[in-house]
Amino acid sequence: MGKDTNTGVYKCSELNALMNSSGPNNSNSNYRQFVNKFEMLQNLIKKYENLPDQSEIYNCGTCKKNNKYPHHKNGIFLCLHCTFYGCNGLLSTQRQHFKEHNEKHIFGVNTSNLKLFCFHCNDYITDFHTTKNSDALDNVNFQMYLGLFKLNNFGATCYMNSVMQSLIHNPHFNNYFLTTEHYKTCNKLNEKECLTCLLVDLHALVFSGNLVNDKIMIDLLKMTLNPQLGLHHVFNGYTQQDAHEYWQFVLNKIHTEHVQSIGLKAQKKYLEFPHIDQCNCISHRTFQGILENSIICNDCNAITKNYEEFVDISVTINDKETSVLTECLTKSFSKEIINDYKYKCESCSFENNSIGKQSKIKNFPLTLCLQLKRFKQMNNGTLSKINKFVKFDEYIDVGSFSSDDRVSLVYELNCVVVHEGTNFNTGHYIVFVNMGKGIWFKFNDNKFSKVNLETVLSQSAYLLFYTAN
Repeated sequence: MGKDTNTGVYKCSELNALMNSSGPNNSNSNYRQFVNKFEMLQNLIKKYENLPDQSEIYNCGTCKKNNKYPHHKNGIFLCLHCTFYGCNGLLSTQRQHFKEHNEKHIFGVNTSNLKLFCFHCNDYITDFHTTKNSDALDNVNFQMYLGLFKLNNFGATCYMNSVMQSLIHNPHFNNYFLTTEHYKTCNKLNEKECLTCLLVDLHALVFSGNLVNDKIMIDLLKMTLNPQLGLHHVFNGYTQQDAHEYWQFVLNKIHTEHVQSIGLKAQKKYLEFPHIDQCNCISHRTFQGILENSIICNDCNAITKNYEEFVDISVTINDKETSVLTECLTKSFSKEIINDYKYKCESCSFENNSIGKQSKIKNFPLTLCLQLKRFKQMNNGTLSKINKFVKFDEYIDVGSFSSDDRVSLVYELNCVVVHEGTNFNTGHYIVFVNMGKGIWFKFNDNKFSKVNLETVLSQSAYLLFYTAN
């Protein structure tokens, strides 16, 4: 829960009331005191972050248990209204000693992730930053503000690291995983069994100011190789894996866990596309779009339409000396003639031996994932890599690919995943992430560095993520 993107006002009514409250001499001293207390508690937690788990700051003031206790899944909170610190579970079946200490004390700081929590809204206030200018932040706060985090490579796991960084810094994924929305429906609440729970923990860790933590990534690797998932054979072994396949695996697992938690009967259908699920999981909310496929009769030009969902678009790299992303997309969405295709037209009953086919985008996703088809299968079954550079830009206008012929629809580049190497089975994955306000970072496993836009646009991209602007 953060600000309304249209009004810039916080969705938390209690915080808005505090910001607009007047103190002595009609000043906003109440809010300034609140901000000062919030910063003081953050610094206190950071000061004692290296203490053992049984240290007093990590223990509930009522039951004396620490936040590792299963009933305290949401952690220990320090009160911004008084000196109390206590546990508070997310569910009614869990202990809620923070709420019980004083019903009027609704704001607390989580000792696990340093985030502001409103117990009136029962959610985190994700974009509450006391210092708006990131240049003025100290090193620890700068890392927290941007979510700079190192992911160690456990032996050809760079594909996993690059995907995790791309999801962590996707604004829509980020807003979801920094709230308690998942915990309200999850029937497992166990990061060893639920990938979504694990990702919630990972996001909390990334934005807590810590630079690295191997435990969560080891648990993620174990879950990836778990034979009960039915996909472990794709990612097992010590050879390089495909980042795109792993990205699809993560999205599908999140979707599956969401469906299991709400029950299949709660799943809705699109009114316009009744055969397609209108899923409310964060995977589909962020990446799902709808394609409109048209089949054109060669005799009467009658058009038959069908619709299908997509979470990414595969882009064929053209044979020109200089490849440009928009030109490759234009070719992908242009009408093509398919020969040796038996088709009987419903309008004129003509039996076609070939048809015209064209796809357009009916519904656009919040984040558009473009996969450049750099790997092609050879006659001997091996995969060959196309190392050709494809020019792409910071912004892309995809309005011309819409089925309703809209004039303009601009997306902004959010992330670039790069495969370095000459073939599929070897090489290395790195990722470039847009942090906003012109700030770009390169993540190379357990290293990160600030880079300029020119460096990003010079990369031989494999996956491109654009967010709606």
